[in-house]
Amino acid sequence: MAASITWSEGGAPQAIEAGEVLIAQLFAVLAVAATRRARTKPQRAVAAWLAWHDVCVYGRDVERIALDEIPWDGDPEEKRAFLIGVVDSLEGRAWVGLFPVRPKVEKLEELIRRLRSALDVHDPAPSVENQDEVAPPARLYGRCLLHVVPLHRYGCIVCNHDELYGALSTPQCVLAGKLLSATDPTERSEAARLLAAEATREPSRITLCALAHVHSLAVEREPPGLLRTYMLSTVGVCARQAGDALDLRHVAPLAGVLSVLDGWDAAQAHSILDAVEREEPAATLGDA
Repeated sequence: MAASITWSEGGAPQAIEAGEVLIAQLFAVLAVAATRRARTKPQRAVAAWLAWHDVCVYGRDVERIALDEIPWDGDPEEKRAFLIGVVDSLEGRAWVGLFPVRPKVEKLEELIRRLRSALDVHDPAPSVENQDEVAPPARLYGRCLLHVVPLHRYGCIVCNHDELYGALSTPQCVLAGKLLSATDPTERSEAARLLAAEATREPSRITLCALAHVHSLAVEREPPGLLRTYMLSTVGVCARQAGDALDLRHVAPLAGVLSVLDGWDAAQAHSILDAVEREEPAATLGDA
């Protein structure tokens, strides 16, 4: 299932769906814009809630934002007005400079336009199950010195995106884009093979993690066949070259897909996630 933003319109569920990279960029942009406009406690809580939706770290656990679930103390229409102001502030493309690798500007702008339209029609009233929800503290982990956004347990939503996607060179980004967007199996497999080969030549731990993460996104959509083999190859290179130095927050996005790979089971995948939660030293990723 694609990453998404969901809402209700006339009682019917609606969704904006896109690839993980685009959605991750959109969430980062919204978190920055909300932080810059927040003046009251409810507004700061919204900014913190958006900043927690760090797809690069938490993966599938946060790849959906439901407009009805955004925390708010007070009149729901005030929340709608604040969110509309946040989205409207994105006009002018100033957000492009947030990312070291230029995003697909037109596609991201299209998502922003669709979100703006959704805010006009969705029912802002909180659902019954969310009426007692407590908003996350806006300053629980402080703020990013560079991007000012509230930090979550594993850092800054913008910095983490930079490290995972900004770590790739332009040719690697082209290959990653082909792997994640191509529909032709031959083209996808060739892009996966070339990215796996890049891992054997790449000494940077951050870039290794980024390459493995791109493979993991592809494997989630198409577990069988060569993509899984190339994913194993890349993760194996990460384990041999990075070993215990592999940062826990970069292991977290990979652990969710390990259970579908040959040679891994759910218990092993969960043990990595448990280590992340306990902030223990990372174990090597295995003998793939």
